[in-house]
Amino acid sequence: MSGQRLNDDYRAVFGSGEGKRVLEDLMRFCGHLRTSFCGDMHKTAFFEGQRNVYLYVLGRLARGGAAEDAREAEKE
Repeated sequence: MSGQRLNDDYRAVFGSGEGKRVLEDLMRFCGHLRTSFCGDMHKTAFFEGQRNVYLYVLGRLARGGAAEDAREAEKE
């Protein structure tokens, strides 16, 4: 599957009203707007992992355009 197609799929899923509500819920659950650091290195790593999943989804939603298409084509 091409990277661009996957990006388009993410936009289709999270572009609907339902998808936007799920994305907002993930933002809260994954701690996007709060610090991951809590004093315990294991808990901090866990919280940062949750946050990283949300950032991955945001990255997929933000990617696109001709420049991104060209980079993906070069990789294949």
